[in-house]
Amino acid sequence: MSNIFYAKCSHGILEWSNHKALNDYLASVEGKSLVVKIDKEKGKRSYAQNDSLHLYYDLLAKELNDGGYSVQLVLKEVIDLEWDKEKIKELIWRPLQKALVKKNSTTDLDKVSDIDKIYEHLNRYVGEKFGIHVPFPSKDVIQANQINYPQENNKTEF
Repeated sequence: MSNIFYAKCSHGILEWSNHKALNDYLASVEGKSLVVKIDKEKGKRSYAQNDSLHLYYDLLAKELNDGGYSVQLVLKEVIDLEWDKEKIKELIWRPLQKALVKKNSTTDLDKVSDIDKIYEHLNRYVGEKFGIHVPFPSKDVIQANQINYPQENNKTEF
């Protein structure tokens, strides 16, 4: 039987998220040989990353609209529509996400590698095809604009 306990490393010391459960478990295996495996938690995206992701959708939609690049022009369709954050998310981001990281929901994205991988592919595409570059919004940009998108991530952070 395997037990998982979560900790954060701070200055070389493990800070356990649930001392009681850990202590109870250690008491139950007193005197027994144990295998301890330490993995870096990948974690889902943070609330700040969620805000950055949604602001990026808005910013890219604005740049594409301002440049006169309709949804159909970008996606090679027939009827001209204007971009909005939902079209960016559903017509560009999500298909790339499914193709690159095999995940259907943005809530399942790894907070570092998945978002970076998708953003880099999308940014390169719109840069090469349309001359548009939208930097991925930082935490400072989110705070400066007082952006607070609905949270889809219910994970408790340390």
